Amino acid sequence: MHTDQSCTHETADSFLKAYHVTRTRRAHQITACTLYLLQQKAYTENCNGVEERCSKMSLEDWCDQRVEAYPLFLFWSITLQLELEVMIYVRAMREGDFLLYIDALTKIVPWFFALGHTNYCPYA
Repeated sequence: MHTDQSCTHETADSFLKAYHVTRTRRAHQITACTLYLLQQKAYTENCNGVEERCSKMSLEDWCDQRVEAYPLFLFWSITLQLELEVMIYVRAMREGDFLLYIDALTKIVPWFFALGHTNYCPYA
């Protein structure tokens, strides 16, 4: 691995394979934060100058409307949701919160099947 901080193929590969757990967790945190901030920015820009529309529509309602209209928005919305579910799972593990662990696993297990990682399903 390179010593500089630039993102190389090897660095990205190490995140995908979770060779460095702390770095990988940090990458997931940054991804989730960035996606959420971009969502907030788009909502704010969409509401700019049209205050009556935004006072009636919450961020969640606006996101639901965008998900229906734009497939790319749906993709990034799903990506954000998955990132948040993974972080909740990590939190449950770190805190030893069994009920949160069960709830997180219930939400993550369908992703094992959807992404073709069925060999992990017996462990969940």
